[in-house]
Amino acid sequence: MSNLAKITEAPVLAAPCPNYILDLPGSAWLSPEQAGLYLGLSAGALNQRRFTGKGPRYAKVGRLIRYRKADLEVWLLGEQVRA
Repeated sequence: MSNLAKITEAPVLAAPCPNYILDLPGSAWLSPEQAGLYLGLSAGALNQRRFTGKGPRYAKVGRLIRYRKADLEVWLLGEQVRA
């Protein structure tokens, strides 16, 4: 493989989202790990955004954090950058 081919290959940043998450309705509640897979972020990155107030809406039930799938989609749309 040439050096040019090595430079132009795109790195794989995250594992693909499992189909069972993609098939869930928008009203489904996801764990931080599942939400991270859906968004292409690690659970840690999602937690950091939650702590700074820059992440998607979430619910806290006792110690558990849950994200509604529809809220993740709304947050993603708000993160779009205009070119």
